Amino acid sequence: APPAAGGGSLERKYEHLTESHAEKVADLKRQHAKYQRLIAEKEREAESLGGQIAQLESSVTEREAIRSAQLKGRGEGADTGKRFEEVHAKSKLSALAKTQVQEIGMLREELDRMRRRTFPTFTHIESARAAQAGL
Repeated sequence: APPAAGGGSLERKYEHLTESHAEKVADLKRQHAKYQRLIAEKEREAESLGGQIAQLESSVTEREAIRSAQLKGRGEGADTGKRFEEVHAKSKLSALAKTQVQEIGMLREELDRMRRRTFPTFTHIESARAAQAGL
């Protein structure tokens, strides 16, 4: 009877370990899906910001053209303070855009680092699959 009890204990332990492993895998898959959603959201946000930057740059260009036409019509000495403010505002917007691009890059790097730390074994499997698909 003792060997049978030992065998049953091993079976229960095996079943428990199998269940525990399945739960961990499911949890990691949920985390992976969550990070994938975050990546997609950040990429959409980056695209949106890129569109906003383009709109702002075109708006600034139009305003500069209008302003230069107005200055030529009135004489170049008038309203240099406003021109300075517009140039200053444009430089601030440009700096803000650069900062946001850098921040998005940092977030992507952090996300990749977290993904590599969370799923270290899946990365080499994916690269092996990609290599097999390429053959």
